[in-house]
Amino acid sequence: MYLMVVVRPRHLVRAFIDDLSNNFLTQERLLHGLPIVIVLPLFNSACTLAKTLIPALHPYVWDATLSRWDQALHFGVAPWRIVAPIMATPLMTQAANIVYCCWFFGLAALWFWQAFAMRDRLLRMQFFIAYMACFVVLGNIAATLLASVGPCFYGRLIDGPDPYAPLMQYLLEASLHSHVNISVGLQNMLWDYYVSGGEGVGAGISAMPSMHVAGATLFALLGWRTSRFLGIALSVNVGLILLSTVFLGWHYAVDGYAAIAGTVAIWWIVGAILQRTAVPAPVVARI
Repeated sequence: MYLMVVVRPRHLVRAFIDDLSNNFLTQERLLHGLPIVIVLPLFNSACTLAKTLIPALHPYVWDATLSRWDQALHFGVAPWRIVAPIMATPLMTQAANIVYCCWFFGLAALWFWQAFAMRDRLLRMQFFIAYMACFVVLGNIAATLLASVGPCFYGRLIDGPDPYAPLMQYLLEASLHSHVNISVGLQNMLWDYYVSGGEGVGAGISAMPSMHVAGATLFALLGWRTSRFLGIALSVNVGLILLSTVFLGWHYAVDGYAAIAGTVAIWWIVGAILQRTAVPAPVVARI
């Protein structure tokens, strides 16, 4: 599109091929990027497997506490009730589902972008180390220690009244009238995996902390180091992801707050270590 609209070469196909071969599909880029593209899915699969083992390592006992913390932080009102007057419409519910699901595509896009990025190699390294640390420290270790299932499964596993029953009833009814509202279907799929003890892509139930919000926060931190526009846009995305996960019943709001704090801390620690250990580029004398 850039070549067509801005450069407008006389021979578009030739210019496109030259641009790919000279700027993108270079040997250096491929040697740096392909190992990441090959290894990272294996790392993600390992994290998913560890996530499915959470109930075997630690029972889900934190939901009642997290629910109380949620209300205490929001003046005695459950966060989903605060956003419901705005979000509980067919259009906004569909938008929340789209925002939630597009996170996966955004994650894949950032993998490829940083895998083949050559402009700032220290930033590239910081992104991937922080990414892996987030998924291990937050998505596996913290998720096991703070084992919880989230509002969507509260009534299925936690004894006593279900404060999220009205929300889940609304989402169920909305799913019957819209093909875009797929969260209910995904939640039922996860529950079937949990009951049967099966494994699958994205299997495993864990609410605290929210890895959707953690990933979005990591995107924003990378964005601010790239450009102001990208930083602002991806920061807005963090807020949209947080609202979507709360309203769709995936997470308590405190899951998102903890994810933001944990991701920022990991990003800062990784960056500080890399700055201390980075080898300065050699100075080439000009003759």
